[in-house]
Amino acid sequence: MTETKALVLTYLGMLVLMVVTCLVLGALQASGTAWGVALIVLAGLGGFLLSLVVMRFAPPEHRRH
Repeated sequence: MTETKALVLTYLGMLVLMVVTCLVLGALQASGTAWGVALIVLAGLGGFLLSLVVMRFAPPEHRRH
């Protein structure tokens, strides 16, 4: 698998997770605080997962151990 394909798949997975979260929060008529927390957590998770993908496909000399 190429880095681009892995990044796109990770993006699509996070997009699905975000849509489901928004639908659930909307159905529950959640407060603004709940929306804010959900968005921050999902943004952090997305950044973490994308950094793992980038480090997985980085050239060996750029990897940290």
